[in-house]
Amino acid sequence: MLKDIVLVIGMHRSGTSLTTRIVNIMGYTIGNKADIIEADAGNPTGYWEHRSFVSLNSKLLAAYLMPEVFSNFLFPKLKQKAAELILSFKDCRRIVLKDPIASITLPFWIDVIKRSIAGEGVKISIIICVRNPLDVSKSLQNRGLFVKNINCRLWEKYISSAIKNSDGLPRYIIHYEHYFDEHLGVIISELSSFLDAETLSSGKINEIKQFINPALRESNVGDKIWNYNLSRNVKALYSDLINQNTNAVFPQ
Repeated sequence: MLKDIVLVIGMHRSGTSLTTRIVNIMGYTIGNKADIIEADAGNPTGYWEHRSFVSLNSKLLAAYLMPEVFSNFLFPKLKQKAAELILSFKDCRRIVLKDPIASITLPFWIDVIKRSIAGEGVKISIIICVRNPLDVSKSLQNRGLFVKNINCRLWEKYISSAIKNSDGLPRYIIHYEHYFDEHLGVIISELSSFLDAETLSSGKINEIKQFINPALRESNVGDKIWNYNLSRNVKALYSDLINQNTNAVFPQ
């Protein structure tokens, strides 16, 4: 019986795929192999995304941008499909679903989850992945996507939405940079505790560490971010996240 649903959100190119795979190793189901989007040149270690979850989020985002007369027609159908997806996991105890777009569509999913499995005591937890906005921008530009100022505004939109939409839920904020420094052990320990996962064996810990590939890290601006001409809002938000001024971990 389904008891725990973890939703991994955050801006694109911020370690959401990496984090989701780690949660998967810790015992959370993503879906059948056929349901998972395959790895490609853009993400050679895999996206770890459920096809239907990603598809529905893309349609939701489009619906939000449509005139109300059209979106009102689409939303009931999307809610039905979303409920069917959640109920397809009814025989799994723990699942994890990931899509950066869910940072914006999260209220929709919270509502669908509560309505489709109401009264079953299912816990919804949120993991927000954060990465230096300039490194995010560089990674997107490497794929021919947008330019720095647009990318950083998108970063602000995704991250501020993720924080606002997850308010009041158990949540844990992971900084992508810490996967590659002395904080890695702390992240693994804290994440395992946050998820109330079973005690990790040395084999599982090694599997997690081996999955983290520093060679795939395309940019590392570090503290130089403060020297760049970014908007005051982006810098302030990132500073708050670094200093954990957003109540990063809520009691479960």
